Amino acid sequence: MMSGQDDAESYQLKKKVIPGHIDVHPTDNAIIVNYTVQASILGESGQPVAGDRKNLQKIIRVKTLTPSSNLTAIAHEVVDKCKLIHPSKVVEVEQVLYYLLQRKGSQDDDGISDREWLRKQLEEQKREEDHPQLAQTKQEASSMSNIDSYIEGLYEEIPEKTIATRNVMELSRDPQNLEALASNDALISALSRVLREDGRKSIALNTNIISVFYAFSQYPQYHPIITTHKVGDMCLRVVEMEIRRFSIWIEDVRAVEKKVADKPGDKTLVAELDQENRKFQAMLQKQDQLLLVSFHLLLNLANDLTIEPKMVKRGIIRHLVEMLGRQTPELVTVVITFLKKLSIVAENKEEIIELEDSFLPRLDQLMPSEHHALQHSLLRFLLNLSHDVRFRTQLHRHHFVPRLFSVLQATSTGTSMALKRQMTPTLLLLYMMTLEDKGRVAFADSEKTRLILQLLLSQPTGPNAPDRLPLMALSINLAYQPRTAPFLMADKSLKFLMKRLMKTRDPLMWKLLRAMASSCGNEGRMAFLDYIDDIMHLLFKSTTQPDSLVEILGLLASLTIPDFDFTKLAEAYNLLGFIQTRLQSAINDVANAANAEPNVDAEMLGAGLSEDDDITLEVVNLLGTMASDENIGPVVAKTHIPQTLMELMIAKEDDDEMILQIIYCAYQFLLIESTRIVFLDETQIVSYLIDLLYDRNVEIRRMCDVCLDIISETDEEYLVKIRHQKFHYHNSEWMHRMAQSTASASQHGLFLETAGFEHQEQLRKYVGERRGAIFETNEGGWSDSDSDGDDQDDFGMVGGNNALLDGF
Repeated sequence: MMSGQDDAESYQLKKKVIPGHIDVHPTDNAIIVNYTVQASILGESGQPVAGDRKNLQKIIRVKTLTPSSNLTAIAHEVVDKCKLIHPSKVVEVEQVLYYLLQRKGSQDDDGISDREWLRKQLEEQKREEDHPQLAQTKQEASSMSNIDSYIEGLYEEIPEKTIATRNVMELSRDPQNLEALASNDALISALSRVLREDGRKSIALNTNIISVFYAFSQYPQYHPIITTHKVGDMCLRVVEMEIRRFSIWIEDVRAVEKKVADKPGDKTLVAELDQENRKFQAMLQKQDQLLLVSFHLLLNLANDLTIEPKMVKRGIIRHLVEMLGRQTPELVTVVITFLKKLSIVAENKEEIIELEDSFLPRLDQLMPSEHHALQHSLLRFLLNLSHDVRFRTQLHRHHFVPRLFSVLQATSTGTSMALKRQMTPTLLLLYMMTLEDKGRVAFADSEKTRLILQLLLSQPTGPNAPDRLPLMALSINLAYQPRTAPFLMADKSLKFLMKRLMKTRDPLMWKLLRAMASSCGNEGRMAFLDYIDDIMHLLFKSTTQPDSLVEILGLLASLTIPDFDFTKLAEAYNLLGFIQTRLQSAINDVANAANAEPNVDAEMLGAGLSEDDDITLEVVNLLGTMASDENIGPVVAKTHIPQTLMELMIAKEDDDEMILQIIYCAYQFLLIESTRIVFLDETQIVSYLIDLLYDRNVEIRRMCDVCLDIISETDEEYLVKIRHQKFHYHNSEWMHRMAQSTASASQHGLFLETAGFEHQEQLRKYVGERRGAIFETNEGGWSDSDSDGDDQDDFGMVGGNNALLDGF
């Protein structure tokens, strides 16, 4: 025990109190004395073994403080009673008391409204503008060694506070000083206090203080200091106050303008208006500087995802939209950057779009802009919002397309890199505005399409060329619009596009030509015949390039030109042999996949596992287009193409698009006698068509019905068979339900008259007596007017003269 007691006595606890700075209580009439308590445990050698440090505050309330009070006596009394304040700081305490007295006096004005108070401040600002020398004082170079004097200046009047904060602001511009400034609690507390209490009194004072905190906001490690002192909240209050102040300025200027309008000959009023405008511009410039640094600070703080929603709740989006009407490019650039960041969140985007009437007119005035950074930020912001279809409609409603083309024209002729980098977002935005067909109509103008063609022919070649993809995407969208495609074909542009295509072999250029061929009408398609030989040569050179091959085949399939001699084209280039090979290859791919994967689901095999399905589909489309030439029929009849088409239909039974195009191709060949005989005699086309007569796809059902009508009209033998099969398929569901009813009735000992029917002819008579005529022929057609009401929409009159081929 004695040993343990000696060990305990060998350690000593030492406590040290270190006085700190003296500050003013933010709300109460009191003084805050900051001090630090440092406790340490000393070992036998007297050296500290362990220690702790804690920052504390003591509040000294001053109740009897009036204008007639003796501040020096009160300061001595405070120092005598508080042992934490050194006697040498009597003057500092007296300054704090003087500040409390001044603040108490200023609180007497709280009864007036904000509007009246702002008008009073406006008059003071005007007096400063009239006598600028009163607001300017000779300033020495800022130094970190004078930081204590700067802190003392924060307890003086507004001019001294402005000078002190200007010095601190100069120091904060050097990143090497930030750590020392941030560790000075007295400085940070005083700055935040002055901003909170005197922020309404001086724009310059606010600008200096917020600039200091903005310097801190550029580094995330200092963000806790800003949030702890609620600087973000005070910045929002400053913004709200400045917006109200601006509205008062505008009213005052307009009031003078009204006087001048009433008395235009009064030279005194004219001079007064000129003076008011100059003062207004000078004050507006100062206000823009304050708003710029305020929004920049808030933008940096918004990187914290917990702070950004709080700003949105405080209505920062409306404040930002209000700032879009300002003339300072740097301020508008920061505002647009902030809006772009907020628009990433869906709720914020909705709020921005709802502000269309106050939002888009201001943006319309900003474009085009000579300030490259501003215009680039604006284009990126609009591009981000353009993914919403409602916003794209708003852009068209406010006629943004001409302005965007003005920007595109400037970027295409400009030489600076800052201007060149705007081309990509401009093209992307124009592309987004052409996603809807009605939006493409706004581009039906020769000047616009001429600029696009100029860019197409002048841009660098190669897959990695800048702006290539957005430019090609925009051009392809316009080429698919019948009202804009003719403009792209004007001025013999096809000649230059073909030359560029022969040089680059660009698949996107092939896609563009294909879109033009499908939309430009017969007159435009005739222009492609001048280059048909070049197209065919490139077709066979692109057999190993699937991307180009698909587009070339699609281009040929789009050449639905009346009286075009496809027979001559097929014989000259053995085109039918190429088609036969491609169709057979697709069938073999499905068969090989089935053999390699015996356990694969049948639906997957039916859908096809070939990577060349797009090519196969375009081959079928091309064959259907070629079938429009009656002379091609005898040539096709000598090949194995009809049988291959039927085999491909079985192989791709779950691919609706492939089945539909094969049926359309068969329809075209059924119109030609030579190929119709081959299809009917050497294939099971009738059975296939009947099987597909009630496919889930409405278009497939209609095409099957049309094909069966053609067969019925041209072949008496098949007329009876098709009529019989149609009746069977049409009434199969009713017969199934009747069979179920018969089985159910037999279990209850009932007898149904229909149970004795075994032959279809008797069933037809029975149905005719009870449901009316189900099946009637009219030149080989058929009617299903007796079908159930649930199926009326899907199985309406589609045969005979009612079968339409629109869209195929």
